[in-house]
Amino acid sequence: MTPINNHRKASLIRLILLTASLSIFAVIVLGGMQRVSAPGSGCPDWPTCYGTFSPPTDQSVLIDYFHRLTTLISAILTIVAVVFTLRWARGIRLLQLPATAAIALIITQIGLGAVMSNQGGTWLSMLHLGLSMLTLAALVFATAIAFYRYAQIRKSTDAQEIGFSLGSLYAWQVVAVVAAYALLTFSGAVVAATGAGAACPSWPLCSLSSDQSGISIVINLVHRSLVLITIATL
Repeated sequence: MTPINNHRKASLIRLILLTASLSIFAVIVLGGMQRVSAPGSGCPDWPTCYGTFSPPTDQSVLIDYFHRLTTLISAILTIVAVVFTLRWARGIRLLQLPATAAIALIITQIGLGAVMSNQGGTWLSMLHLGLSMLTLAALVFATAIAFYRYAQIRKSTDAQEIGFSLGSLYAWQVVAVVAAYALLTFSGAVVAATGAGAACPSWPLCSLSSDQSGISIVINLVHRSLVLITIATL
């Protein structure tokens, strides 16, 4: 793998990848705020909002408007990051592949968002969130590789010795924590979107006399189990 020799270019790649990761995180946060605080009050059309690209005067749809705007900014940042990595980090597949995958995921998200603005749907919303989290994971991985390789290049005098390894127990623990937290976040969103939280008013077990359906209880128990698994990985 050919290292990035120009430190200014390497720094720019790291900065853009980090900024793109933070912007995708903001997209997920704004999407969650939209689902929880004002469900059903988003922009009724796409790509405009009430027929215009300007900020709406209706305060109830501002979250959805800024959610779309942040998604556009994230897409632009990710495209720029991919262009830079393809030009300046040739041969570093661990950097190029996740960044390129993030572009495909963002494009899919935008298309799915257009469908949701017309017909909505709980499971479409969950799929939308899942794609957002996969996009964030891809960008965070690319960002980590960019910083990791830069640190190795500064320490190594032989480019052939530079590599990436998950040989340590700590590295696998980090992977386990990140995976568990991602599943926990997604399951929490499923609980909120499906209204499964009402199925288990008691804690730590669910009441057998609950009027909720069995699937709601299962969703809630899976979420609670993931909480324990996430704690165990720490």
